[in-house]
Amino acid sequence: MFINKRVLICSQSSNVSLQFVRNFIPKNFLSGLLTKENQSKEEKEESRKLKKWRTLPNLVDETKFFSIFKRSTPNKVFPWYFGRGSLSPSEDTELFIKDLKSRILDHDQRFIPERHQTLGNELAVAHMIVFREGRVRQLGSEKFLSLENFDELPTTYKPEWFLEEIDCTNMIISYKGLLNLKGLRYLKRVTYKNCEHFDDWCLERVVALCPHLEYLDISDCKEITEHGLECLYKAWNLKELVVTDWYERPEFELSCLLLEDCKPGLVVKRLVKSPEERPSDLGDPYVPTLFDKYVGKLEEFINNKRPKDNQQ
Repeated sequence: MFINKRVLICSQSSNVSLQFVRNFIPKNFLSGLLTKENQSKEEKEESRKLKKWRTLPNLVDETKFFSIFKRSTPNKVFPWYFGRGSLSPSEDTELFIKDLKSRILDHDQRFIPERHQTLGNELAVAHMIVFREGRVRQLGSEKFLSLENFDELPTTYKPEWFLEEIDCTNMIISYKGLLNLKGLRYLKRVTYKNCEHFDDWCLERVVALCPHLEYLDISDCKEITEHGLECLYKAWNLKELVVTDWYERPEFELSCLLLEDCKPGLVVKRLVKSPEERPSDLGDPYVPTLFDKYVGKLEEFINNKRPKDNQQ
């Protein structure tokens, strides 16, 4: 009698627990567990395969790959460099090589955080410039460090070592590589003479990253225009600027005069190149805007509407 009573109580409690589980557990939960257990091996292997978005698309057909170099056939494989209707294959190849060189240059002069954390900002910039045929000078010293005496450059962090001058003459400069100049507290003299890719954008980045500059030499840089000189008003400590006026335009001279007027302590040395000294491939970077074209048409319209004197 006692045993039957215990069995009855256990059966009643089990019914209550099952009812509790049914009320609070989703209906599809148990069915999902059963389907996963009964899943076949083939389905499991297919689910483990690489997803479609991870696979490489088959863009290049080997049988038609060399047709991209033909003049007659339009190219659909590399639409960024080849297949432009207005350009010849030789010009397409030159654009491709030019873009490839710029990517390699950006990668070579990229900002490496591990290098700055290991050597510090000062020595990291010194190593990058010296091993790219540049020169650096330490604060309080008159001797430049270059590839000829790079053994004197410290290879470990020195808290008392600071940069005062950087000479990047004839170097190939990358815009992204200028990011290495940040954090130089005692840098006062910078020279970017005859740098191939140094333009207005590079000049603005140098002024933003080096607020303590006192001397800046950007002479013989062909891509510097009067528009880039406008950012130099932010260089509060700048005392001497050396720049080359390749095109001998009045706008460039006016920008230099406005800089000297805006900053009384600044001396601008404007070097003017004669037509004989200018390279043959040098073109005028000034592109007439829509406003200039409109003003020209307006002046022509006014001249045509003026009353002409009667010829006797």
